[in-house]
Amino acid sequence: MYNYNNPCYCSTLTPGGGGKSCDGECISAPQMLLIGEGSIAPCGERKTILWDDCMDICTCELKGDAVTYSVWSEQNLKITSINETGIEIESDAANTDDTLGVARFIVKCGSLSVMGSITVVFKKLCLDVNCDDGYECNKCTGNCESMGADLDVT
Repeated sequence: MYNYNNPCYCSTLTPGGGGKSCDGECISAPQMLLIGEGSIAPCGERKTILWDDCMDICTCELKGDAVTYSVWSEQNLKITSINETGIEIESDAANTDDTLGVARFIVKCGSLSVMGSITVVFKKLCLDVNCDDGYECNKCTGNCESMGADLDVT
């Protein structure tokens, strides 16, 4: 069962249970989902996720092949750092009404490569916020802010 507190969901690798393959034939990268309390806000919030047991690169280690990590694509989400330890992301939603961020990355060693991904369902900071008249909830902070003066030109 998926644990939302641990965004590294590992579907794997060896039939019948946990563990890594280390059979010399493949590597595996996580497909991660951040939602709810484990998520981030849409405007510039950062989060670091450690791979722990989610990244299966033991085949590379057995063969002595160097492992490289590269960013493939980003939508409303930037990968600010990625290495053997984990991944750091930053939300980058141009439109604060966007609800998702997705980033894909490639892990490669020798002749093996695999694509991993992280999908973020952004926190809705204004969901339960009721602002007074003349104020609106800032979707990046969750704070009520003045809407400013309305100018009607006739």
